Amino acid sequence: MGKLQYRIGTEWNPLCWIIGEPKIGERVWIGPFCVIDASNGLTIGDDTVVACGTHLYSHAPKLPLTPNHDRHDVTGKATTIGSHVYLGPNVVVCAGVTIGDGAVIGAGTYIDEDVPEGMKVIPVQRKEYEYVGK
Repeated sequence: MGKLQYRIGTEWNPLCWIIGEPKIGERVWIGPFCVIDASNGLTIGDDTVVACGTHLYSHAPKLPLTPNHDRHDVTGKATTIGSHVYLGPNVVVCAGVTIGDGAVIGAGTYIDEDVPEGMKVIPVQRKEYEYVGK
């Protein structure tokens, strides 16, 4: 476990998993059951909320995966979360993504590309249901 770099007024739940040495701004709140992966660099700006169950990654397995894939064969890029950002419950942010200041990310959203500042991102909820039984 690395050294956690955080500022005044920042709180994180003891049930979150912190990997590496994230740089966390002032007045940030990190809820329970979060994964904060700073193995390749992670910055979280001031006044940001990381809700329960959110995963912030800075690494991923090298693709394509093969039958003899080495689980330690990973690629990594720094991830940046701006200031005044709200990450709803169960959001997943992939390695190398930058989320701009003031963005709002809705519950259950999978973010694999940059989000501009002030943007609101909400997952599309499918309404189709199909019976998969015999």
